[in-house]
Amino acid sequence: MSSTLESSQSRVLPEETQIHALEEYSFSDEAAHLIGDDAPGTEIVYHDGIDGIWRGVKEGGYGVIPVENSSGNVVWAHLDRLRRDAVRIAAEANVKVRMMAGGVRGACLDQVTDVHSHQKGLDQCQTFIADRLPSGVHQHAVPSTAAAAREVSRLENPRHIALSSPLAIKNFGLHELSPHAADLPPDENITQFLLIHSNPENHLPFPDALRHVAIITPENERGVLNRILQIVANARVDLVSLHSRSIGPKKYCFYVEMERQGTPIEFDLMAQMLKANPSIQDIKWLGSWDRHYEN
Repeated sequence: MSSTLESSQSRVLPEETQIHALEEYSFSDEAAHLIGDDAPGTEIVYHDGIDGIWRGVKEGGYGVIPVENSSGNVVWAHLDRLRRDAVRIAAEANVKVRMMAGGVRGACLDQVTDVHSHQKGLDQCQTFIADRLPSGVHQHAVPSTAAAAREVSRLENPRHIALSSPLAIKNFGLHELSPHAADLPPDENITQFLLIHSNPENHLPFPDALRHVAIITPENERGVLNRILQIVANARVDLVSLHSRSIGPKKYCFYVEMERQGTPIEFDLMAQMLKANPSIQDIKWLGSWDRHYEN
């Protein structure tokens, strides 16, 4: 299902384009389908790892990358690459994550010795692992939750299970061992995927859009973040997400996702004030968009 935060554009993707995603039946695949169904002739190209997605974007395609989960996990490796590379965010897809435990015929939870999933999937299922599986179970991180289901199917060992999406469990022929393995229910366990595209000219932000992301690197001054946020608030812009990261001794950058509530003129003036602010060493706008997808 898709919606526009404000009706400023009818379609994000051109017809007959490519979206690069992780393995088929992964949550990345689900995000790609949510977006691609809006544009006739969209082809989804699958990759074993995230580097393949970035290569596809560099070659002119679109890519979907996960950046944040509602449990509080942020994928800083992807945010850092957004900061370095000449790309822009064109849309977002919020996927409700349902983690299921599956194994081959004969698998039983109380006899499991090994559990496979993406690292974020393992992180989201720690209560299940501690309460439902034997102590000392080995946890194996793989490139995607779909890869976990595929690997367990290949091994044909009933002592190995996968924590994956229901779609992957079904398509790799595994048997359901537990329908809900995540610490949070699907309505609360939401992963935000961003649709990215090459942006060599970097004419961002687009004030007419409602949703925006910037990475701001301020000077090391007392109260600097409060002053920055006051500029944002005065322009009638709401914060959606705010995360900090250390990038050196006494040096931080802030990932700021925001939503415009005021006029495009107010937003443009705010962006100019942030750029000219002597307390800000650097500001890079990563994207401006209106289109929002969810399952």
